[in-house]
Amino acid sequence: MMAPNVKSSLADKVVLLSGGNGVLLTLLVKKLAHLPLATFVHLKDRPDSGAQAMISDLAGAGYDVQLIGEVGIETAIAQVVARRGRIDIAVNIVETTCSETMLLGDESEMLRHAPSFHNFIKIVAPRIATGGNILTVHHHNGVDSDPLTEALGAFASPLEYFTRTAARELQPRQVGVSAINVADNSVPSADAVADLALFLLDEGRWISGQTLRFENQKPHIYALGRPLYVQED
Repeated sequence: MMAPNVKSSLADKVVLLSGGNGVLLTLLVKKLAHLPLATFVHLKDRPDSGAQAMISDLAGAGYDVQLIGEVGIETAIAQVVARRGRIDIAVNIVETTCSETMLLGDESEMLRHAPSFHNFIKIVAPRIATGGNILTVHHHNGVDSDPLTEALGAFASPLEYFTRTAARELQPRQVGVSAINVADNSVPSADAVADLALFLLDEGRWISGQTLRFENQKPHIYALGRPLYVQED
């Protein structure tokens, strides 16, 4: 089923969406389902009945959405390529729920997620189609205190470094690599983050090597430390 007035740049694309059973993944699946593209959903955590039911309902309504079973990311990628011949867009969602006690007491709990950013990009990069796009979305839940700024900055640094490095390496194949880092003390709605993800995959697909941040619940894209894009009220 194809929705009217869709964004032509995303037409006929093959998307691999990998993440846990969080709210952000659910919203992004629903938004992608209404575009004329194929969406494969790889749940890192054990699929719950809610996620499976949602994908089943979308598929039953004629949308091109498929759930990949409990397999590793390498197998998930191979399954998508076997079914559709390629992957045009790969999205990795990391959703964490962090408390002030945890962050101030042991930052290693946050930093242990950093390798997942690098591993996903490293594994999917050779299989992404020329002219494709890789997007990493890091979304914190429960962070609401100024003293956590330093810890959050330390957590975000690996994501920004991996994004810049991968963008340089994949530039000859015209593969864009970008990221959204919602690791602020002013967390926006998941719906706003999902909309920004679609922006980076469509109108903002020319942006590569950059990390979109949130400041005071507004998204910013920085280039060399200067705002490149700021959402207006």
